[in-house]
Amino acid sequence: MALRYYSVKGKIHRDWFMLLLEAELNKKVNQLVGLFVRFGLLVTLLGLCKSMYAETSFEHSLINIPPFGADGSQARIAQGQDLSNPADAPWMASLHNVYNEAFCGAVLIDSQHLLTASHCVAHLLPNEFSIVFGQYLYSSERHQVERTWVPVGFRWSHLSEDIAVITLKEPVNIEPLAIADASSIDHLNTGDPLQILGFGQMADSGNLSPTLKQGTVPFVKTDTCSYYWQEEYPSLAAMIGVESLCASGFGFETDTCLGDSGGPLLLYDQTWKLLGLTSFGEATCGGADKPSVYVRPTAFAGPIEKAVHGEAYSANWTQTLVGDDPALSQQTLILENTSDDVWQLGELAFDSTSIFQFVGGSCFNSILQPGSTCTVDLQFSPKSGGFVAQRFLLPRQGQSPIWIDLQGFGYEFIDEAVFGAAALFGFAGGEFMPSVSESSGYLNSAHISWQGMQPLETSELYIGGDKAQDVTLLLDYTPVEANQMPLIYIETLNQYGQKEKFEIDNLQGWQHKTISLASGDYIHVNVQARGHGVEGKIKLDIAVDEPATTDIQSDSLDNSSENNVQVDSQPKEVQLEAGGGLGHISLLSLLGLSVLRRVTARFHT
Repeated sequence: MALRYYSVKGKIHRDWFMLLLEAELNKKVNQLVGLFVRFGLLVTLLGLCKSMYAETSFEHSLINIPPFGADGSQARIAQGQDLSNPADAPWMASLHNVYNEAFCGAVLIDSQHLLTASHCVAHLLPNEFSIVFGQYLYSSERHQVERTWVPVGFRWSHLSEDIAVITLKEPVNIEPLAIADASSIDHLNTGDPLQILGFGQMADSGNLSPTLKQGTVPFVKTDTCSYYWQEEYPSLAAMIGVESLCASGFGFETDTCLGDSGGPLLLYDQTWKLLGLTSFGEATCGGADKPSVYVRPTAFAGPIEKAVHGEAYSANWTQTLVGDDPALSQQTLILENTSDDVWQLGELAFDSTSIFQFVGGSCFNSILQPGSTCTVDLQFSPKSGGFVAQRFLLPRQGQSPIWIDLQGFGYEFIDEAVFGAAALFGFAGGEFMPSVSESSGYLNSAHISWQGMQPLETSELYIGGDKAQDVTLLLDYTPVEANQMPLIYIETLNQYGQKEKFEIDNLQGWQHKTISLASGDYIHVNVQARGHGVEGKIKLDIAVDEPATTDIQSDSLDNSSENNVQVDSQPKEVQLEAGGGLGHISLLSLLGLSVLRRVTARFHT
């Protein structure tokens, strides 16, 4: 049923209440009989995030988020309208990459700080994006970023703690937006009208809106919201609680979409106030069954205050190779005393064998005067592929310690011996490190397998060659349940970005494809578990010679443009709304090109 748009001063159409009532009745019945309502829509995290990562990060978009994604990681105001009075939202901002392409929203909370979703900025350095204020997406004035803070508890695969603080290099003379207090949220009733703003897509596909859009959405209680995410995504449902708010769903047409992540969910109480930030939702832009999910700033009041006052810092390593020169991964944090008090700093306690190392700087055992800065030099030296995170506390005499939140993704080189006579090399990692073996697969060649992946975890594999050759891939997966077939994305990359993408037919059993790989190009394989994890085993064999056709399906990996439906640059499941909800997240794929550059330099210089 198509529901018409209503202004913020209006009321939510009664048809939506009927749909919600019907859903609630179904829920009660299902609780009695111990069943779950099945909606039939598959929403993988790669599709849940409502950000535009895939199209705006680095020179080439490698994802489809979410998150988380974040692809990700994509939200837009579906069925929205132009903002009636642009002067009402001077605090609304959009995030732009180095090519001035917008990918997320943000909200100014004081003259120098903004809030956005973590999945929008966790993978970016401050000089890799900028801020634009106002109703027009491509304003000429871009504001530079000094630093970002992302909580140590943020996870790409689940978009937990999906909130970040951006600090501008210079303050702006723009009226900020006040954050609603907890009591305002506690008094909300189901169906109360809330407002969303964003520059995201106006439909499931298409460009971002060049002007700021608004829409009215109905509030949904978090217990109801969590229930309807539970069956397909129990791990996501478990985190929809005191840190979250929900709206729309049950077929309501107005909603956030790709590009809206990090943008505001608003309540009008004498004036506009910030209730939430767009985090994730179903990949459908408008008319979704499940409510969209927003992160609740009041749940992070303490951490936000620390970040605003220069007492919380973070660093993220998106792709670091095991055994690489640690100096290549070095980052420097600049700590600033923004208070009127003198800071007497101590020394960080860390193990010399730690994955994260503090290798220099001027902060340790120092006196920092008001308005002064000091530095902390950091390195990330992963011991294996996979994800790690840790918070370090820098002591301050007589005051609370400074937070230094660190996250990193490790990638491992695949021994060239694994590929036998083939002139290939590779590396793998991400949130999950697959197992690698030699001559144990169907092709008697390199054999990669994924087993035991947790819900929504993402893993990556890159394969390159020093000469032009035909590479055959054999993929096999027999899931415990057919509807838990993981999202698998395969493409070829060169120095300019994507060359080809290949469709996976999502059927059980073997599939194969022979790919002509040019010298210096890469095959990129991205695997993401669905909401219940990988309960079976994914197997990928790699060889240079053509395989025998016995017991193998004909080319099931299809690279014809008209058939590229299943595998997309933005996975189609749960969506991060880097402009919206879970932001349709195809997470780690975002990060690939930085490693490609380094590996290419390592092998071809």
